[in-house]
Amino acid sequence: MDIICFDGNGREVEVLKKAPFTFIREKIIILQGGDDELNRKNLSSKYVDILLDPHQGYRKDKIYQKDSGLNEVLCKLAKENDIAIGF
Repeated sequence: MDIICFDGNGREVEVLKKAPFTFIREKIIILQGGDDELNRKNLSSKYVDILLDPHQGYRKDKIYQKDSGLNEVLCKLAKENDIAIGF
């Protein structure tokens, strides 16, 4: 089984939509996290297997808490689409 890792600005999901589904299922697709919009787009895709480092996008931390790049909506999308999240 091959592992494909994308590190970019989110266009990878559009590229994966054009590939044959049988080709995609034979691979492990890993996408690098980014800002909230990119993470949501990646987690909404049925082609992604792992979202790596969702906290990488720049966001201002709140005073008394660190921003992990995840929220309840993104976690629900990950569960529905069976996507693992790595830090």
